[in-house]
Amino acid sequence: MTMLKLSHTSLPKAGILFAVILYTLCAPFLAHSQDKSKTEQAKGTSFFRPSSDQPKATGLFGYRELRYTKMGGFKKWLNVLERQNVPAQEQIRVAKTKSTVKGRNTIRLPNSFNGRTLAEKKGQTDCSRFNRVACRKNEWNTLIANQITAIKAGGSKKEVLDAVNLFMNNTPYIVDPRNWGVPDYWATPTEFFFKDGDCEDYAISKYVTLKRIGLEAGNMRLLVGQDNNSRVEHAVLAVKIEGLDYILDNQVNEVLPHTKIRHFTPVYAINEEAWWRFLRQRRFN
Repeated sequence: MTMLKLSHTSLPKAGILFAVILYTLCAPFLAHSQDKSKTEQAKGTSFFRPSSDQPKATGLFGYRELRYTKMGGFKKWLNVLERQNVPAQEQIRVAKTKSTVKGRNTIRLPNSFNGRTLAEKKGQTDCSRFNRVACRKNEWNTLIANQITAIKAGGSKKEVLDAVNLFMNNTPYIVDPRNWGVPDYWATPTEFFFKDGDCEDYAISKYVTLKRIGLEAGNMRLLVGQDNNSRVEHAVLAVKIEGLDYILDNQVNEVLPHTKIRHFTPVYAINEEAWWRFLRQRRFN
């Protein structure tokens, strides 16, 4: 192999040649950078800020949102939407089957439905044991009918959110391992009325209820993240009304705009159209 030998007289020429090669390689990038810099200066923004086609900090809780339409990985969500269309009696039959873990019946009735209720003492419908589903669904249908009437009469949608949130929050809370014998189970409203549930079950039932009342599914999202107060996973429902997202939480009866909540860190959100993941960004001032 022939080595290139440089004398003291050839060094200036070599330096010039190297500079020409370097400029030839880098010129396109330098020109693009200069053009980009001028554009950003004209807009009054920094060169390193996200471009207009990137997500901005206008999402829930001040986080950036990335939207996706492929939802095949969310099997529990897709499954609960499918089961929601199954007749109620079949849902209850399956729920009874799922309530048996290693030969032990794990069906638990909440205290509020044990014994004789006030309605029974007045000679009204027996709402104890398995009849509680029929009673609860009757109350549910009445709620939905009343809220539809209220909206048609010009009522506030925010008041509808308040009514639905309070109605569902009256259902007792129970964790999935005790209730269903599995680490995580997403229940339909019928199953929720039958066996109560945990945070995502409240959110799902609120979602279905508001959809039946007439709110658009595209304006609602099941939101999963972390409750920073208790440091545990938590799920709530976010509903957009007149451009502002409100949060329906089973731990809080008051429905608040997301801008007023500081203790929740979102991880992902989902509805029937798409799902979103959240990127950490500057919080609200």
